[in-house]
Amino acid sequence: MNNKIEILAPAGGMESLKAAVYSGCNAVYMGGRAFSARAGAQNFDNDEMKEAVIFCHQRSVKVYVTVNTLIKESEMEEAENYIKFLASIGVDGILVQDMGLFNLIKNIAPDMPIHTSTQLSIHTREGVKFLEDMGAERVVLAREMTLDEMKEVRRGTSVELEAFVHGAHCMSVSGQCYMSAMLGQRSGNRGRCAQPCRLPFDNGRNNDYSLSLKDMSLLNYISEMEKAGIASAKIEGRLKRPEYVAAAVDAVRDASLNGKVKYEKIELLKNVFSRQGFTDGYITGKRNSTMYGIRTKDDVVSGNKEVYAKLHSLYKNEGSFVPVYGSFSMKADVKAKLTLWDDEGNLAEAVSESPAQVAVNKPMDEERVYGLISKMGSTPYHLENMDVDIDGKSMLPASIINSLRREATEKLDSLRGEIKPFAFKDYIREYPEGKQIKIKEFTAKFQSYSQVPDNAVKLSCVYLPLSESLENFIKLKERGINVAASIPRCYFGGEKEVEEKVMLFSEKGIDTFEAGNLGAAALALKHGAKVHGSFSLNITNSEALKFYEDMGLERAELSMELHLKEIEEIKGNLKRGIMVYGRQSLMLMRNCPIGLGQCINCKKTEYITDRLGVKFPVICEKGAKYRCSELTNSVPLYMGNKINEIKNCDYGVLRFTVENIVESEAVIEAVLKAENIGDNKTFGLYYRGVF
Repeated sequence: MNNKIEILAPAGGMESLKAAVYSGCNAVYMGGRAFSARAGAQNFDNDEMKEAVIFCHQRSVKVYVTVNTLIKESEMEEAENYIKFLASIGVDGILVQDMGLFNLIKNIAPDMPIHTSTQLSIHTREGVKFLEDMGAERVVLAREMTLDEMKEVRRGTSVELEAFVHGAHCMSVSGQCYMSAMLGQRSGNRGRCAQPCRLPFDNGRNNDYSLSLKDMSLLNYISEMEKAGIASAKIEGRLKRPEYVAAAVDAVRDASLNGKVKYEKIELLKNVFSRQGFTDGYITGKRNSTMYGIRTKDDVVSGNKEVYAKLHSLYKNEGSFVPVYGSFSMKADVKAKLTLWDDEGNLAEAVSESPAQVAVNKPMDEERVYGLISKMGSTPYHLENMDVDIDGKSMLPASIINSLRREATEKLDSLRGEIKPFAFKDYIREYPEGKQIKIKEFTAKFQSYSQVPDNAVKLSCVYLPLSESLENFIKLKERGINVAASIPRCYFGGEKEVEEKVMLFSEKGIDTFEAGNLGAAALALKHGAKVHGSFSLNITNSEALKFYEDMGLERAELSMELHLKEIEEIKGNLKRGIMVYGRQSLMLMRNCPIGLGQCINCKKTEYITDRLGVKFPVICEKGAKYRCSELTNSVPLYMGNKINEIKNCDYGVLRFTVENIVESEAVIEAVLKAENIGDNKTFGLYYRGVF
């Protein structure tokens, strides 16, 4: 195929896979029946997965398998066995979110290519460089990045970069959405998102669907993305129909080959699935109200039978995308021989049962032979060129030459489809036994200096946002408070500014930083700082905790999605904590739902309201040019009077968002005394867990 950028298509099942391959993709990504971030797709059992690998490899299409969910401690043995299976069938790469699984793969199948998922929220050069140094072959970038930000990430790194070019947009930065889990126990980080964001949420400014974005379509930017260093153009849609997959692959291929995509192809895509059209707001940096949309009746009825019939024609017959080369010899009284080979070094021969005969009438010429052998029919091959050596006086029936062609292509099929496994071995997962430690200290994160009461001196550490003035950090130190700076979980386009602040703060004695993103942790560690991990690192198993210990973190907060019993199962040396007070994060958003994509410098806490009238605060880190908005839960979590029920944790985390200084003081006192604070609270997922 002539396109340079890889066209990466979704395959929710075998029919969608064939639609993608027949339409001309270079690679597919698919999930198994477990550990897939699209648990609602048909997905593939082990036998189907092996069949899919053979089918794709025969057609020079790579197969990447998504094992991109967070994995609980009780699931690690199953995950280990699944990795061994994938290595045994020779998949071309495994896509991961969980850094414990990353460690597992490196130890079980060290030669297996690892692709890190967009669920890791990687959007900075330090994040990409760290994963490259750790051995990742490819990094899937966050979907919210501009073209210039992609270019910046590319500079100084050589690992392959992958970016989404078409499909559904989550309102939240991927991997940072906990809304479905918190409201309904269906974790998006475990592939079971219930999409509550598509329901009505009133922002108080004439928008009833302030969490619902249109689908992205970056088809006309593919050439620019390729120039920016993007190696793979990814299409979202493992839950979509085969017709959608075929239409998207066809459109991306058109854009890749011709620089722009034809208007009618975009219209076909709109007809098969859209939410009031498409948006390119992130890549262009034009974040505004035009990015928002919902699935309307008009969108649904536009996908009629005529549209689907037209789309079905895109993959009705197999495309001949694999070039082969050949040689054919035929001489009188000698058996004819056809040899075919491909670009991958596979070679197949077919020899006639009987020798060629001297022609009674017209001998077979080179043009006739070439014409017969080039008719590859329903195979994935096209004959690029062939040497023909004939004596000019012999002949064979066309049926025999056709049978030689069939025999040679079948042998080539067999060679190309041979399983090429990766070596794998057992990995003994050994961790220090849990000490049944109990929470004896507390930390607190405040949104601003004005919230910090005097009794915060009783806490082991207090975090203020990095956007707070250095003066306020010094004031807290002078008050006897152990203070650290919290690096934003996302800082699109702001890495240079963040790095400068980390260096400045470290020079002034503020040398400890909270990091909720791999890139932020890597940046701080690069400058010799102490790093504390936040909940958004999504640690759910012992191997992930070990990963962050080996990385150099001093302590780390565990995932908010764990049940208390699951927390108790996690072993290891690294000091770990859980949230015991605060409004839990539901979404981290680059696209503010209050200003509909644009910051309007809110003077007070803003809210969005669901259809039942429940209000959810929207928090913004003031003052930073790269700021994101955060949607938080309607009521705070409180475990202060349940501390004795929390086992195997070193510290508790208090998170203050909308509270004033008086309220903050009262909460700290209640937690320290293990007292109740009333009924307007939640226990989060600690007694419910997630699916």
